[in-house]
Amino acid sequence: DFIKEERKEPFFIYFAHHIAHSPILPSTAFKGTSGIRGRAGAYGDFILELDHSVGRVLAAVEEAGIGDNTLVVFLSDNGPAINGSAKPLSGGKYATMEGGHRIPGIFHWPGHIPAGQVSDAMITSMDLLPLFCHVAGVELPADRKIDGKNIIDLLTGEARQSPHEYFYYYNGLNLQAVRNEKWKLHLPRTIADQPYWAKKAGGNRMKIHLSLDKPMLFDLELPSKR
Repeated sequence: DFIKEERKEPFFIYFAHHIAHSPILPSTAFKGTSGIRGRAGAYGDFILELDHSVGRVLAAVEEAGIGDNTLVVFLSDNGPAINGSAKPLSGGKYATMEGGHRIPGIFHWPGHIPAGQVSDAMITSMDLLPLFCHVAGVELPADRKIDGKNIIDLLTGEARQSPHEYFYYYNGLNLQAVRNEKWKLHLPRTIADQPYWAKKAGGNRMKIHLSLDKPMLFDLELPSKR
């Protein structure tokens, strides 16, 4: 209903879906739709329900006649916790390995972003504020430090490289890694340094390198042996 309202000013919607966060409880209408049995099947059903929900939003945008004038961004806030996979990346949610921080993002804006374009340039969710302000034609706040960059040229294909020279990987308030292009340095850390959600592995295969005695340097362009 909100999308279909007539308005003269740009609008912003932040739709933070709970799917496919635990508990994995697909609605009755979606149970069994993935055709897979067991826990993996319930997760698959849940993903199909998420797809259906996002489809309703996109359909409302089209029905409102603003499809060509609306930037849609779809992404996750972290890698998989237990369900799903981050392959070929290692680790997942709760950890600062690439599988925990590096997630795919989809940007949809017909007439502005080339269809089918794929980029492996690294960006951050902090870039969304400068991007949205640019698209809406408003100035960024001047009373604070803005770490994000306007990535419009990257999305339109006019730029190929990330606007960021370095990426900093925090877990809670603990700086655990720094990345520059293909090189990533993981810093020593203890379990005591970890926030509450990462203090115990609890049998979770994605919670790796929660503590390190020595720094580890990775070439992220080399094929993984894990």
